[in-house]
Amino acid sequence: MNGSSPQSNPKPSVWPGAFLWIAIFLVYSVTFILLYGRIGEYAFGLTFLPAVLIAGARGLPAGTLGSAALTILNFLLLLLAGEMFVQGMFTSIFWLSHLWIFFAAAIAGYLHTSTIRSGPQARENIRLHESLFESQERYRMLVDSSPDAIIVHREGKIVFVNPAGIKLMGASRPEDLLGLPILDLVHADDRPAVLERIKQVIEKHRAVDIREERLLRLDGKTIFVEVISAPIHYAGEHAALVIVRDISERKSRHLDLAESEYRFRTLFDQSLDSVVIVDLQGYVLNANPSAGQLLGYHPDEMVAMHASEIAAPEERAGTQRVLEKMLSGETLPLYERIIVRKDGIRVPIEVRVALIVDPTGKPLFIQSVSRDISERKLAEKQLKHMATHDQLTNLPNRVLFFERLDGLLNQARRELRPISIMFLDLDGFKWVNDTFGHPKGDLLLHAIGQRLERCLNEKESIARMGGDEFTVVLENLADQEEIGEVAARILASLAEPFPLDGNLVTITGSIGISTFPRDAESAEILLKQADNAMYRAKAHGKNCYAFYHETVVRRDADLVSK
Repeated sequence: MNGSSPQSNPKPSVWPGAFLWIAIFLVYSVTFILLYGRIGEYAFGLTFLPAVLIAGARGLPAGTLGSAALTILNFLLLLLAGEMFVQGMFTSIFWLSHLWIFFAAAIAGYLHTSTIRSGPQARENIRLHESLFESQERYRMLVDSSPDAIIVHREGKIVFVNPAGIKLMGASRPEDLLGLPILDLVHADDRPAVLERIKQVIEKHRAVDIREERLLRLDGKTIFVEVISAPIHYAGEHAALVIVRDISERKSRHLDLAESEYRFRTLFDQSLDSVVIVDLQGYVLNANPSAGQLLGYHPDEMVAMHASEIAAPEERAGTQRVLEKMLSGETLPLYERIIVRKDGIRVPIEVRVALIVDPTGKPLFIQSVSRDISERKLAEKQLKHMATHDQLTNLPNRVLFFERLDGLLNQARRELRPISIMFLDLDGFKWVNDTFGHPKGDLLLHAIGQRLERCLNEKESIARMGGDEFTVVLENLADQEEIGEVAARILASLAEPFPLDGNLVTITGSIGISTFPRDAESAEILLKQADNAMYRAKAHGKNCYAFYHETVVRRDADLVSK
């Protein structure tokens, strides 16, 4: 062994033994002639020849202790035979010689088959014994040092266990386990299956592939193991070899993972938020029921759709940019977008996206969690409307007036366009409140606001500044005649009586006008200049309008001098 296969033994030659016996025969013959002077009578020695050939064929090696002893004994017996022949006992010597020859041949054969040969054959036998010992030692070391438990059971009881098996089963020494029924170490729920596998190994002499089962340690703790069984011969009898590997830690991780996946799936399916998982190219891998409800699709319909397909047309390019930022490792804050449902309805949503990676940092997929914010947007719009609009007339209030005016002035500066402001104050409105009461006055203000709004076009916006004061902004009007026509139209609309509490009420107004950039550069000063012009109009009989830069007031197309 030792890495090489044993060599075959050469068949011994017939000639060395034959030559030995022929030499013995010649020595006998010469000695017989010299001692007794007889020649013919030793011819019976030719009967030695068959035995000589037999001995040679058996391959008795020259030089061994057995060969030397046999040669000496034979030579002495030949001398004895010659002496007996001289004394006239030819017949006895003849048979005695034959008897010795066959006896010698038998001894030669026995020595040949039972004696360890000298030379190459002996060395080969020694090497075989050493190799066998080394192999057995290596096997013992492997079994003893194996990290896996190795157990041998026969007739249902443990007959061998290695150190790893002792440790695995919570024992302190082999005697704690030897002789125990193997099934006593198996969890009760797994015993029927284990018993069936034992029968397959012992009775059918077939190995059993790797299986998972639960074992009971001596301290009562249950452990998960992988087991593989195979039939073997142990102490000359059929037995089962069992190799056991503890997988409790791995099983625990798998159970933890399964529990985590279950929790994730439960949260995924039951979440009120829309959860969509897309691959790194943006194609939908999975969507929860809430996502289907939000978008009007069955979740299965969404699989393989691209994320941009559910975005509003104006936001599809932005969807692609989000994907690129995520893949670059950028963390995006919560953001809003507009999606389009299957039925075409646009829905505002709030979105948070996250790139999911494996433990090595390799990107796996992108998870999007979103929710419908339509109600919130509506509430925000209502709050903003309340903050920027007059609750009584639903017209823009002072806040929105200045916000819009500042924007228009900035644009007008860039484009070198004029902006005009009208400041309207109702004439004699206090009389209405005193006569009909404030609730009726509020109704009249509401009706006035609606009528003023109807008489203006899209380039003319109105706001209520408070009380009975209103403002109108005129975009891109520089011609005073055109501005005057708008003022006259407003006064004419107010001149028509308003029904109030079963009565018809007539109301008038006075208007002051200022123009950017001629009269002022800022919104506040423009409004102040228009207010000053309005007071000048009131001072000249009311129900008229006046330009800040003029010293006259106008009523329709007529001029009223200062």
